[in-house]
Amino acid sequence: MYSVDIIEVSKTNLLGAPAKITELGVSPITGMNMSFLLSKLAFNIAMSISFENITPILYYRLDMISSRLIEIMINKRCTNFRLISDPHLVFKDFSFSSRIGEVGQGLTRMFVQEILNQPFCINFEDYIARRRINVPNNQSRSDFIYIDFSKRERGLIDSKATFFKSIDENGNDLKGVGKQLRDGLNQCKNINSYINKPTSTVKIPFHKYGCSCIKFHDSNSVHNTKILYVDPVIDSEKISDEELFEDVLLYYLTLLEKINPDNVIEINRRFYNYETANYGGHEFYIIQPSDRLTSFINGLTKNKKKIIFGISTEIIKYIIEKNLDFFSNYDQIQNKFNRIEPKENYEIFKDGTVLAFK
Repeated sequence: MYSVDIIEVSKTNLLGAPAKITELGVSPITGMNMSFLLSKLAFNIAMSISFENITPILYYRLDMISSRLIEIMINKRCTNFRLISDPHLVFKDFSFSSRIGEVGQGLTRMFVQEILNQPFCINFEDYIARRRINVPNNQSRSDFIYIDFSKRERGLIDSKATFFKSIDENGNDLKGVGKQLRDGLNQCKNINSYINKPTSTVKIPFHKYGCSCIKFHDSNSVHNTKILYVDPVIDSEKISDEELFEDVLLYYLTLLEKINPDNVIEINRRFYNYETANYGGHEFYIIQPSDRLTSFINGLTKNKKKIIFGISTEIIKYIIEKNLDFFSNYDQIQNKFNRIEPKENYEIFKDGTVLAFK
């Protein structure tokens, strides 16, 4: 089991604030950290990669991440999530920054779901592709969109990652984080302005800009790896029940396609014919992950067992039947999957899915 510290940056409007983190103020959340197994991190890294970009070549890249990157870069002797000593000397600059960016996105997705308690966190590119929103390549954008079901809101989250060598003369490991958070919030602001410009035919209201910065450390450091984040609130209209329901459906469809893109799964009445299994007292429809995803997760965990993915039969029933009681029962449904401790052979996530080993 590994962990990272959590630090919330004061909710100053960073969009016009100084770049120095000491001028912004930080407040460690007492006793707050995020614990996770390597299998969960591997799963979140895979789910953070845009479905639109998944190709056989990228599949091979995922395998390389598991067998080379994660195996080489992670120090498995530290309970705080650390990299090996001087990892930047093992990888070329571009390769190293790309790799920690990918691991950082996996940690950010996990953070949004586990700490911010927003289970419906989806890759930005996947979302706009599903909603058929055209965004030019030169337009800045965020990394994730999340749907706050209980508040009828959407949020934008950008993910940044940096290595510990950026320490100031006083030994403070927060050097440069203020600028990264501000840049991330500006990216969210710009993409929100673009999507919701007056001439847009499809407008997607957002209610929060968020940015996380993963501050990685290696085994030589006296500091812990940590996630710093900020999420200023902005004004916008609430989401209608119908649009909210479509967003939740979009989340699960995209998730299932990433589990096994070779066998695109439709959420319809045929789902009732899927095999079911019980984990932690909950019933799940079972989906067999692709060989590549299995290889990716097993490469990180050194596990040779078969991997099984499942989705709650209760949630599927609400979606298939388009039962709007899902709204009134949502808190009760989510509480069933909230903070369930991982077991030796399975882990249940807050979105009502399970990753199991057999």
